Amino acid sequence: MYVRPFIGILALALVGACNRQPAAASQTSTAPAATTPAAAPAASPAAQPVASQPAGAASGAQPAPGAPGAQPGQETAKPVPAVLPQVLAKIDGAPVGRDELENAVKEAEARAGRSVPPAERDSVYRGLLDRVILMRLLASEAKVRGITVTPQEVTERIGQIKQQFPSEAEFQKELTKRHTTMAQLEEDQRRDILNTKTIEAEVAPRAVVTPQELEEFYKSKPEQFKEQESVRASHILIGVAKAFCIGLGVSKLTLVVEFVIMGLVLVMRPYGLLGKPPAMARATGEAPPPLAPPRRWAVAAWLALFLLVPLLGDRYVTVLATDIACFALFAVSLHFIMGPAGMVSFGHAAYFGIGAYAGALLFKKAGLPMELALVLAPFVAGLFAVVYGWFCVRLSGVYLAMLTLAFAQISWSIVFQWDELTAGSNGLVGVWPSMWLSGKPAYYYLTLALCGAGVAFLWRALFSPFGYVLRAGRDSPLRAEAIGIDLRAFQWAAFVLAGTLAGLAGVVFAFSKGSISPSSISIAQSTDGLVMVLLGGVETLTGPVVGAAIFTWLRDEVARRTEFWRAVLGLVILAIVVLFPQGLVGGLKALVARGRPA
Repeated sequence: MYVRPFIGILALALVGACNRQPAAASQTSTAPAATTPAAAPAASPAAQPVASQPAGAASGAQPAPGAPGAQPGQETAKPVPAVLPQVLAKIDGAPVGRDELENAVKEAEARAGRSVPPAERDSVYRGLLDRVILMRLLASEAKVRGITVTPQEVTERIGQIKQQFPSEAEFQKELTKRHTTMAQLEEDQRRDILNTKTIEAEVAPRAVVTPQELEEFYKSKPEQFKEQESVRASHILIGVAKAFCIGLGVSKLTLVVEFVIMGLVLVMRPYGLLGKPPAMARATGEAPPPLAPPRRWAVAAWLALFLLVPLLGDRYVTVLATDIACFALFAVSLHFIMGPAGMVSFGHAAYFGIGAYAGALLFKKAGLPMELALVLAPFVAGLFAVVYGWFCVRLSGVYLAMLTLAFAQISWSIVFQWDELTAGSNGLVGVWPSMWLSGKPAYYYLTLALCGAGVAFLWRALFSPFGYVLRAGRDSPLRAEAIGIDLRAFQWAAFVLAGTLAGLAGVVFAFSKGSISPSSISIAQSTDGLVMVLLGGVETLTGPVVGAAIFTWLRDEVARRTEFWRAVLGLVILAIVVLFPQGLVGGLKALVARGRPA
């Protein structure tokens, strides 16, 4: 019962192999001449039988190119291999004949609405030959199994097709367009149902999976299926929440609700909806070396150089130095919780942007003086850091990083979609400093004073008992808690301090530009901060300042020279990271230490 399909597959393989043989090899076949008219000179498939035909049937063969009687430019087909009729004859004793192939070609031409060019007839015949053989094998197998198709089944199939058209007239119009009659359509559907039943009868008995086998398969890979179920559950939860917002007529919340759900899941079940908490690690590897405090003479030298920038440089250099000072404070505040405290943040731009928007709104909407808005804005960012940090410090590792990203995206979504308050994607404009700070040199000195004081304060905190507690919690949290340190409280305080000073950097930057947009609170800004810290060196004190200066200068310089500045900037940063894996400052320190005599 199962032999005939395999014979059919073997026949199709032989047909494909024979069709790739050269004509000379085919003509040297030892098949009897009575059954191999194809061994005669090449003839067009439209005029010569493909399989066994009477010997006189070959008299209508067209001469090959170059033979007497051949017409110039006349298309001729490749000869059908002589072994093919034998293979077909062995299948069921009824090889495919010329009339059957001709009818198939005519049917294909009618449905395509065009005639097959002579140059394509050979390939069409070969494809139809395989199809006719397969259809015949399936029909024969169906006959052996007693499989039939009732008129009711054909009628139901036709009814399903008609349901796709609005009216009977449209259905008939489609038939006319496809050059198909109702009888041909019914015959095609009857044949399709018959073939489907035959294939299912052959495959279904071998494709049955018992409930026991399915249960064993699930038990063999429990973690994989739990992870998939957790992903499905999160997708369903987010989809239902979005649909609920749309149903309430507040479609603008669909962007916010996605990140709100992300934050809630990370807060309540950081290891996943259906996951399990990982075991707490006892050892974290070798602790990074302690940070070295900056030398006073070096700080004084750099400070003197910064004070001379407006005097030695032009307006462009002053504006660039102002940007560098703002981003230096932003990078140092991120390094404060990322390096010594060991809390990686993927959303530190939230506090930078909140400080910028808070200052702009206090100045534009509340009508406060620029000086008062500049003072209050960092505390607004600090309040958000109090809320966000309370949840974040309860996690660690990648869960902490993802939660900071979720909070940052929530803040960005609110800013981006609350048009009435924040002007949406257009941002807020007209945020200029007071008259006495309208000059670029004057505002640069204010920026240098505020950002310099913020950097100095963070550096001083690192070498206080507060900073030592943060490093103890980073290097060995279990030992720190064992000796009575309330690690979460100190980490929370560090989070609030870093967020407040990042907000200071943001509001100073906003007033220096005169406007603010959602890009300042986006994930791209958070990524820039990470690049600044990593570029200079995480395990160094001055690395974030150097990284911020190089990144800001590179971005501005490359962007003015080419429209592909992002690609060029990425290649430059990649080269620096490859050459100095410890950062620029860390790499230079290692080179200097290596050059010193032992």
